[in-house]
Amino acid sequence: MSFNYVITIANSIIGVSILAMPFCFKECGILLASLLLISAGIMVKIVCHLMLKSALIARRNNYEILAFHTFGYSGKIAVEICMIGFMMGTCVAFFVVMGDLGPPIASVITGLQNNSNLRVGVLIVLGLCVALPLALLRNVGSLSGICVVSVSFYASVLCHILFSASGKLMDALTSDNLNYWRPAGILQCFPIFIMALSCQPQVFEIYDSLPDPNIYTMYSIISSAVNLCTIVYICFGFFGYIMFYTQEIGGNILVEFDPSITVELIKLGFVLSVAVSFPLVIFPCRTALHSLLYKKTHSLTSSDSPNGFIPYDRFNKITFFIVICTLFIGILIPDIELVLGLIGSTIGSVINIIIPALIFLKLTTIDNTERISAKFIAVIGVSLMIFGSYGNLFMVKSPEISHGELKVVKNLNAIDPQNSPTLKDLSNLVPSIANNLEVAIKKNASLEETVKPLIHKNLTAQVKKISNNDNTNKDTKIVKEEEQEVEAVAPSESKAKVNLKSTFKSKVNKSIKTKVVIPKKEN
Repeated sequence: MSFNYVITIANSIIGVSILAMPFCFKECGILLASLLLISAGIMVKIVCHLMLKSALIARRNNYEILAFHTFGYSGKIAVEICMIGFMMGTCVAFFVVMGDLGPPIASVITGLQNNSNLRVGVLIVLGLCVALPLALLRNVGSLSGICVVSVSFYASVLCHILFSASGKLMDALTSDNLNYWRPAGILQCFPIFIMALSCQPQVFEIYDSLPDPNIYTMYSIISSAVNLCTIVYICFGFFGYIMFYTQEIGGNILVEFDPSITVELIKLGFVLSVAVSFPLVIFPCRTALHSLLYKKTHSLTSSDSPNGFIPYDRFNKITFFIVICTLFIGILIPDIELVLGLIGSTIGSVINIIIPALIFLKLTTIDNTERISAKFIAVIGVSLMIFGSYGNLFMVKSPEISHGELKVVKNLNAIDPQNSPTLKDLSNLVPSIANNLEVAIKKNASLEETVKPLIHKNLTAQVKKISNNDNTNKDTKIVKEEEQEVEAVAPSESKAKVNLKSTFKSKVNKSIKTKVVIPKKEN
């Protein structure tokens, strides 16, 4: 029975973040990224333990009501707002990924042109026909069978990457292009690792679905799921980095693969895996939204209210609202990476690290190992929120423009002009190139008018200089002829006359432009 819950939590943990693991391994280096992932897993397990221990102390097994019991109405509102924003942002990311990977597959299957209309249609079908029916299930335990299939798919993707990277392993390990330790990527990638392993919002949902709820059993399930996901992330990041270590790697590793039947099947499986993961994200979001809209403050003081039962009409309305709202945002905003990065560093740090640690510190007074761990976790959470947000904002303000190696496409017919990032970039560059050429022509015209007088002036100076050099050469020639004439006339003159000639030569060199005529000696 516990194995099914391990798989359920593992499926809720593994999501679109797995696609960014090779990018993080390239940015941080293989060794540093592995250590950061292991550290993130330890932090998540500690935070989940603190949450379960706090629930046991306060006798509240609901995140929002636990915050209300500890900090009052302000704590409840803070948790609900952060939970709603974080979970809805995750749903938007799910739709964005499905919108990137789904339309090319649908275009191949149906023969329709891959454009924005097809993307909208694919997202509507997946949202209303797959995500919404699964999200209407009231018990997450009923999703265990689907989650087993989803996790099995992730394992098959990992095997494909491992097999594809095996041929490049030795060359990569002996190459100078492979990063092993790069601290410059910590601020950008460590928040991704924390969010990639986070399962705190789903802890109480899974806990309520256990046949015999027990915090020690629940912690064992969480620990096993986090360890499994950490191993998968390390393998996926390492071998994905090995495959493309000679080129730039983006946040979605699947777009780096050359088109093939296997790759298209992998994309299709990933789209379906993301779709069936919606319910596990919507469950805590729905609970927080219901508590924010319908629960009264005075009703939260009793121990019976944490039962968390939502009437069927409210349950369906809230679920429909969440799916439609996130679907609409995912259609309008196809590029959400920056927004999710900032949300992960801010709201994600607050809801997943800081608030659980503060709740435990508020409920306990004895300074034991758990309380010291809670203080340490709170400091790490605040630091992650500050420096992680700075790292994301810094990357936005000063992006690095890099050019990866050109990929050789064997089948030109496989290129989709509507979906090819390279062709899209080139089409965007055409108007810019035209404008630059027009500006350059105007600048060249004005430059010609400015440079012409300067060139004429410079040429005039050069002509004068050459003319002076010609005159100097003529004067030197005359002096030499006169010296020869003197030597011919008086070959046997005295030493004084010779010295006189030397003195005369030095004077001539100083004033070379003056012609000196030496008189002939009379007989």
